[in-house]
Amino acid sequence: MRDLRTEEEIISNWKNGIDKPVVSVCCLTFNHEPYIEDALEGFLIQETDFPFEILIHDDASEDNTANIVRRYQARYPNIIKPIYQTENKYSKGIKINLVYNFSRAKGEYIALCEGDDFWVASDKLKEQITLMKQYPHINISFHPVYQVEGFEFSKAKTLCDYSDVIRQYSPEEVILGGGIFMPTNSLMVKTAILKNLPEWFSTHAPVGDMYIQMIASLGGGAIYMPQKNGAYRTNIPGSWSSMHIKMECQKIEEYANNHIYCFTAFGAENVKFKNEILRALAFELVSCAWNSMKNNCDELAKSLVEKSTSYSECKYINFNQAVLVIFKRNFKILRFLLKLKNRIIA
Repeated sequence: MRDLRTEEEIISNWKNGIDKPVVSVCCLTFNHEPYIEDALEGFLIQETDFPFEILIHDDASEDNTANIVRRYQARYPNIIKPIYQTENKYSKGIKINLVYNFSRAKGEYIALCEGDDFWVASDKLKEQITLMKQYPHINISFHPVYQVEGFEFSKAKTLCDYSDVIRQYSPEEVILGGGIFMPTNSLMVKTAILKNLPEWFSTHAPVGDMYIQMIASLGGGAIYMPQKNGAYRTNIPGSWSSMHIKMECQKIEEYANNHIYCFTAFGAENVKFKNEILRALAFELVSCAWNSMKNNCDELAKSLVEKSTSYSECKYINFNQAVLVIFKRNFKILRFLLKLKNRIIA
């Protein structure tokens, strides 16, 4: 634990009472022992004149994550509010943030950051709240982040660095941007949105962040702030991205079908964005088809890429789709070419 301010020092700057936080920071942890202190310290360095709370959900970690959180909780009992599970909830299909964090959030706004990511700027919350207040009709904001390979922090690599100035993105742009459009640990969303998500989100959404971005942007789009206030870790063992690469055929098919269900429901509720929603669905199906091909699920890959081209608006939407269409009769050749390419690059 580095030299951080005490809880009393943090609270002394707050104008309003501690029981009325403006922001609820929601953090999910599972086996994040090497990383969780960076996340906690990124929260605790925040310099604000308004109260905030840190809601942590540890999903029955099998390492020392929970004990590290307990150590910080003991020092910041009025700010850090953890839930410690004794059995893993994610494996049971529970939307953890929705059930355990969003539901107890007291803040007007929710800021997201998972336990293996972290914030690097002490004015992140302050500046993002100021921006949200300037655009009261908008429900969601985000910013670029640094990309960290494990522990190799390099400010030369950034994600979602779209502009040097504040920008407003339309709902159409957010929908077409997909799940990678906004870094999760940059998101700030009005709590009212996250406490009133549609039923299909809780029952079928395979990846919550993307749908949160789309739903929250429906009113007036999204606001982008150019400051790089966070760091996103890649190639972390057990992370969603690493697990997604090695999914079994049945899991990939279930994942794709859930996307179809959610996009269909979302489209029925928002007919004016029909074309954008169909294209966004096609992008996700292409991603699933590519993953299927790489995992030798050839029949599934063929089926998914054909579904992605079944809408007139969605043919030739990206390079991967075109490649899959060309090789759909024999994905073995494509896998061979990809291996050959990787050897040449290496």
